[in-house]
Amino acid sequence: MPPAHEDKQTTLDAVLSSESFQRAPAMRRLLLYLWENRGASLGEYAIGLDVLGRRADFDPRTDATVRVHKSRLRSKLREFFDSEGRHLTVHLTIPPGAHRLEVMQVSSPAEPAVPLRTRSAYLYGWWAAGAALVLCTVLAVVSLRLTRENRRLEQNVARTLSLPELPAFWKRILGNGKLTRIVIPTPVFFHFGPLRVRDVRINHPAQAADSPAIQQLARLLGKPEPWQSYSVASDSLALATLTRVLSMGGIPLATGMTQDFSLELFGRDNIVFLGIPPTSPHVENLLSRTDFYLTASNRRVTIRHPAAGEPSSFPRPGDNRRVGIVSVLPGQAAGTRLVILSGTHTSALASFLASPVTLRDLETYLARNGAPEYFEIVVAAEVDGFNLLRAAPIAIRPVSASLWK
Repeated sequence: MPPAHEDKQTTLDAVLSSESFQRAPAMRRLLLYLWENRGASLGEYAIGLDVLGRRADFDPRTDATVRVHKSRLRSKLREFFDSEGRHLTVHLTIPPGAHRLEVMQVSSPAEPAVPLRTRSAYLYGWWAAGAALVLCTVLAVVSLRLTRENRRLEQNVARTLSLPELPAFWKRILGNGKLTRIVIPTPVFFHFGPLRVRDVRINHPAQAADSPAIQQLARLLGKPEPWQSYSVASDSLALATLTRVLSMGGIPLATGMTQDFSLELFGRDNIVFLGIPPTSPHVENLLSRTDFYLTASNRRVTIRHPAAGEPSSFPRPGDNRRVGIVSVLPGQAAGTRLVILSGTHTSALASFLASPVTLRDLETYLARNGAPEYFEIVVAAEVDGFNLLRAAPIAIRPVSASLWK
């Protein structure tokens, strides 16, 4: 009987959690981006801007960065499926000359046929030799299969023994035995033929008329069509980071998009929301009751009620760090929690909440500010593309357990 085929998500998770890809964040970002957009027609320019952090004047005709990264990713995928992922029957590959990710179903190597010889009264000696050959062949095949199975079991045991313990920060918040749903936005894009654009202040297709940039393009290129088919790269990377940390720590997880984020789910389970609040009316309504909020550009954090000597917004003049908000709030159902990572660089916020170094600093910061059960903090981060260099909390507010009342 052939082995059961793994589903596509199982293969993606195995690749992302492998040792070789854990050490290559740029390859992880590119793989996730190609995965999220595997049904779309991609060009080098889009990949350069969305994944590799290139400037708007990036020219793929003179800059081979995308081709180099794509070639490296193709090689790393090949190496993974030749080593760590050799037991998987679903493979990921990038065809030469293409910018798309292909998912292939492969079968297990066929076992060699065992030759059979008929008994002959005149060639009894040859029959005996043939029987011995068959027996040796069968034993060799069985031995090979046992060796492979033992190696697979050893790898599974080693993987299990090496699973990290859930960080104390997350154990305190989500270690309640309830299902945790990680939700990422499906923001509104507008496409003019092959050109896709987004105004971060627009979160509903009917708001196109409210965007001067969209209207200017419409006068040049014609009427735009709304498009909500995939998430932005930063949110997808944040999803991968938190899924790895929480799932390996034993937290029961489900993932979804804002378009599937019903009010029923919002009040029943633990929720981790990633992205800018206006993409979810439930989240935006809740955060209207807190003290920190993002400005219309989503690049600054404003304080509704600044404390004495505290600035009214972040970052301060001359501070080039990216800012975002981490909110740990009570859920609507008893015992549930709501964690919101607000900002345009949610991948940096997720890394901040996944690194043992920054988590230790965060625990110290919370203890110094009274260790509130529920709180919101402003986090300032230095990033290189999607890589987090440094991050620190710079403002905090305790949140009342009666926030919903």
